[in-house]
Amino acid sequence: MNIAVFLDRDGVINEISEGEFVNNISELKLVGGAIEGIKLLNSLGLKVIVVTNMPQVSRGLCTETDVEKLHEGLKKLLEKEGAIIDAFYYCPHHPERHHTDIKPEFMKYRIECKCRKPDIGMLEESAKKFDINLKYSFMIGDRTVDVKTGENGGCRTILVKTGIGGTDKKYDVKADFDADTVLDAARLIKSIIEIKTVILVGGRGERLGHLTDKLPKPMLPIKNKPLLEYLVELNRLYGINKIVMSGHYLFDKIKDYFKDGAKYGVSIEYVDDGTEPLGSGGALRNCEDTLPENFIVMSGDVFTNINLWDLIKFHFKKDGMATLVVRKTDHPQDSDLIEMDDNLKAVKFYGKDSPKKVGNISNASPFVFKKGVINFIVGGASNLENDVVASAIKSTDVYCYFNTKYLIKDIGTPERYKLLNEII
Repeated sequence: MNIAVFLDRDGVINEISEGEFVNNISELKLVGGAIEGIKLLNSLGLKVIVVTNMPQVSRGLCTETDVEKLHEGLKKLLEKEGAIIDAFYYCPHHPERHHTDIKPEFMKYRIECKCRKPDIGMLEESAKKFDINLKYSFMIGDRTVDVKTGENGGCRTILVKTGIGGTDKKYDVKADFDADTVLDAARLIKSIIEIKTVILVGGRGERLGHLTDKLPKPMLPIKNKPLLEYLVELNRLYGINKIVMSGHYLFDKIKDYFKDGAKYGVSIEYVDDGTEPLGSGGALRNCEDTLPENFIVMSGDVFTNINLWDLIKFHFKKDGMATLVVRKTDHPQDSDLIEMDDNLKAVKFYGKDSPKKVGNISNASPFVFKKGVINFIVGGASNLENDVVASAIKSTDVYCYFNTKYLIKDIGTPERYKLLNEII
């Protein structure tokens, strides 16, 4: 299915006019960044669709023909600059019927409807026509009604500061993201849809004994399905369809099972670690050429049902070099611990063997990184937590996503493997 970006019109693409309706396209002034933003969205292969309420029709201030002429003129104006709108949808209705100064021919628009935002009739109609998956699509607007519409449609939402910039406060909603202009929103969308997940699937799994003689640890079955398959499905659930698997031990078993990932609705790349032990940090460094600007790292032997979209939102809002998933531990004495400030910024890392530890907050899989984290991977084999994360905390911004409700369980020992099967 296609991903779409739904745009409100007034205040987002064109500036809000002082009058009620602009009949002449020459009077329409475009918002700064609108052309460039739409062109960027086009280049990403996304459908770009305008959805706008037009109550002026129900007030008798213009006709539907006037609206359609305006949209045709706007479409051509944008196309001259190389910016393509795939479709325009508008709602001419208004539910109020008590006005006595409305001409009879316009009273037919005074109805309750399903197309007037924040209802999602326009989104549903376009989704049907263009085969759009609303769950992974985006709604961009300058009003809370736009955010509410996206929320009602299950879309991801961005409030821009152009137009009225959400100051209407009509609906008590909060957008997933704020952006200055459509161009900034488009850049954010580009970063989001380019995210990949690296799943580290190396390691012999010595503590599991004979269980990993013929299967790599991530392929051990959890209720008759490999643990790794759960992780692939989790990524697909949250719209992440580009996956890199990094491993070496019995790596062909994994490659033969997942192949190119098409069966699971994803695209999978494989990076072979070779025969020398690299540690989790070294394995990640080997993947450098495959990485986008922002990416997730998961451990192939750790089951989780974490909400990856919430994690991604947190990462982009904090805009740090790294985001760690952290949780309270009841055994801090043998755990890696993170000390953080009131803004959820990590200020110190304590390894398992640190003599003096503070608190009971431990880090867990997964991580979200900017590509610059590769600069903290030095030397030969290195550990992602003790070497890479610990170094990053000392010199850059690393933030902590506090996990209180999602399951995170490793299968490092026979006892833990048995427990996870029982939980699932």
